[in-house]
Amino acid sequence: MHARRRDNINCFQINLQHSRTATSNLGQLINQHNVDITYIQEPYTINNKLVGLPRFHKVYTFGDGRKRTAIVISNDQLDATLITQLSNEDCVVVEVRSEAVKFYSVSMYFDIRRDIEEDIRQLEKVMDYTKGNGLLIAVDSNARSKMWYDTITNQRGKILEEFLICNDLYVLNEATGTPTFQSNRGSSHIDLTVTNSRLVRYVSDWICGEEESCSDHNIVNFKIASLDNGKGKMSYMGVRYITNQEDYKKFHTNLASNFISTFNCINKTDANKLDEELQGKAKQYNTEDLIHDCFSCVTAACNTSFRISKGRKLKTRRTVPWWNDELKILRKKVNALRRRYQRTLNNEDLRHERKLQYNEGKRQYQSKLQEEKFKSWQKYCSSTEESNPWNAIYKIASGKLKVQPA
Repeated sequence: MHARRRDNINCFQINLQHSRTATSNLGQLINQHNVDITYIQEPYTINNKLVGLPRFHKVYTFGDGRKRTAIVISNDQLDATLITQLSNEDCVVVEVRSEAVKFYSVSMYFDIRRDIEEDIRQLEKVMDYTKGNGLLIAVDSNARSKMWYDTITNQRGKILEEFLICNDLYVLNEATGTPTFQSNRGSSHIDLTVTNSRLVRYVSDWICGEEESCSDHNIVNFKIASLDNGKGKMSYMGVRYITNQEDYKKFHTNLASNFISTFNCINKTDANKLDEELQGKAKQYNTEDLIHDCFSCVTAACNTSFRISKGRKLKTRRTVPWWNDELKILRKKVNALRRRYQRTLNNEDLRHERKLQYNEGKRQYQSKLQEEKFKSWQKYCSSTEESNPWNAIYKIASGKLKVQPA
């Protein structure tokens, strides 16, 4: 069975609030939902380096200070280039390219203590550089506006509104009823997904809060369809053959032999007469049977005449070793509790009760997640040979084996 080619790029957007547990949870969700690109704000860092995600993800950050933005690429079919002249701790710009798509991905964090005009000036630089190309911006704006379905519009929201409208940028957030940020202090819609006119018709299925994030910010999920840049090549996932001129002669002989035996032809030596005979026999077949038999003849001739190309090996997504059925059940329970709490709107007492139930379920899930990760690490440490002084534990401790902290 051939690997199925996905026509959409699956994307996540999330502010992790520098949480270790939220990062571990995200890593499993990326694998479970086959996420290709993840836009992160406030990632979990140690010594100014993003950690906690499995090593096989390609992580893009920039700057020497504490990173507050990152982009994670989890699809080997996507090539990504970090645009360093536009990137810093609060803004990461990556050019994403494949056979059928090219656009610029941006993850930004607007610090609420900083004048939003500074962030807008950075955004203007990004727009000037990416002019004429698709642009996708995932940003924690810390700005509220009814334009993106918040309940109020504050001064930061007014400034950002004006900039977006004047620059022909589109906010993809939809009125799902679920805020992008929700805590004991309140809720708001401050996490925005923004695109330009070049890319807007290719982005779809924007949704918020379908999965537990273990953060006060909800996970945003959306998809980007493959763009037709006029330069893309068809990606054929079937059998490929290695051909040369000498093999083609063998192919013609084998193909003629297959047609003669399949259609019981009389003319076996004269190619022109054989062609005429096949045309006459074709009229006696219904279309589906004729196509099937002809395709079988061609395939058999190829298999006996050409060498089959092994092609590129498709890498399968690896899961984290600590994930188990108990965690899976707990996360489903938390998702159900959260949905029940969010949908209770008309009864304040019942809403408060369900909020407490959701918070308790979330606490249990986070606690169990950390427990399973610790058990997995203990098992790994104890499985190495104690008599060998140069085992994996020694290599990790000495820095000779690079493993990101869990």
